[in-house]
Amino acid sequence: MSRPLLIGRQPIFDRQQRLFGYELLFRDPDPGLSPETDGDRASERLLVDAVLEYGLDALCGDGYAFVNVTRDNVLSNAVRALPKERVVLEILEDVTVDAELVAAVRDLAAAGYTIALDDFVFEPAWEPLVRLARIVKVDLLAHTAGELETLVRRLRPYGVRLLAEKVETEAVLQRCHQLGFHYFQGYHLQKPQLVRGKRIDAGRLAQLRLLAAINDPKVTVENLAAIVRTDPGLSFKLLKFINSARFALPGRVDSIERAIVLLGLAELKRWATLLMLSEAITESPGHTLRLSLCRARMCERLAETANMADTASFFLVGLLSILESVLQKPMADILPHLPLAKPVAEGLLGRGPGGEALGCVLAYENWKMDAVRFRDLPLPVLGELYLESLRWAAAAVAEMH
Repeated sequence: MSRPLLIGRQPIFDRQQRLFGYELLFRDPDPGLSPETDGDRASERLLVDAVLEYGLDALCGDGYAFVNVTRDNVLSNAVRALPKERVVLEILEDVTVDAELVAAVRDLAAAGYTIALDDFVFEPAWEPLVRLARIVKVDLLAHTAGELETLVRRLRPYGVRLLAEKVETEAVLQRCHQLGFHYFQGYHLQKPQLVRGKRIDAGRLAQLRLLAAINDPKVTVENLAAIVRTDPGLSFKLLKFINSARFALPGRVDSIERAIVLLGLAELKRWATLLMLSEAITESPGHTLRLSLCRARMCERLAETANMADTASFFLVGLLSILESVLQKPMADILPHLPLAKPVAEGLLGRGPGGEALGCVLAYENWKMDAVRFRDLPLPVLGELYLESLRWAAAAVAEMH
């Protein structure tokens, strides 16, 4: 049996805050192996696991996969196992640059691979690689404001696209926009950008109330059928869902009531919530919906794996956690419009078992591995649940279209 491997990802956005891709991140649970001490082995295992076992579609959706590669990865041609139309090869900053490496990178670029230079600092030896690269990543925390301006000015004649990493504040993001950076990565972009005092418009408020009604634990089949009928788009999508290949029913279902009976109340409530949430998402809809689903599934699987009760409430905590980003309001201001069951509401505020599960998922998303914990589940199990949840989310989104 292969050793456990943790894979994470961090989103990269363009100037319009649309998803451009994900950097794939690696960690081995074995303290005797780390990217710092055995970068070649780490990178090659990441290449194999990401492409062959997990699949780039599940990990990155429609975005590019940014993968760190070492000198030996490049010289051995191991990177050619990766699809050139889906990956960006990040050459690490600690490689030895010589004629042999430059020739190998030139061959990769000529073959159609996108080359990026990671944590770039301008040194004469790197100039040949700058000419071959399409993207240069700049660690913002490694440069003063003056050094950053100088670096941008020196790189401008080469026509490369600049990626700002470790964007930690809105002010830094705006400054990078002014300097002409094309792509952005960092914790600030992972968190919802809250706009306090903004009213929830009438259309969104109606959707929130419908969400609340759907998730009322006392709702009946008759109540739910009446609610679904108030939204023609939701009715159509639910009937499309029940008639999809997933269920392989012998005859076509054309009744909302029959669809509810066949699906079961719990499953229909879950999918109605998901479909309504997808309607509300307008910014980076593909990324946001997959993120919401991944959170929901992992919260649920954490509860299941820890043998906890009411796993459906954990699913809803993860699914609705994205509302802060969608509505651009703090969760505390949203919840009064959502009369949810107490465990769900508490979880969305970071409290109770649901909040504990959500905190674990958010820590993994942000690659804060010291904070990735849930009950007594081992770290390798948490990593597997995350990847399983990514795959499940990708399949769920595909079923909706």
